[in-house]
Amino acid sequence: MIRRQAEHLVLTSTRPEHEKESCKLHIDLDVLAYFPEDGLGWQERISAALRRAAGKSNG
Repeated sequence: MIRRQAEHLVLTSTRPEHEKESCKLHIDLDVLAYFPEDGLGWQERISAALRRAAGKSNG
């Protein structure tokens, strides 16, 4: 969904998201290089991999 707000476009999603927190991680370069290879969405793929490793659901 796209709506205008104070002269700016605001993109909103209709699907629920997990609450996000910005953080700094030190990740091996070869592991980090793996995720962007498939293009956009690499941060979500890292998050999904971490959720699987933590035994959390992706839903």
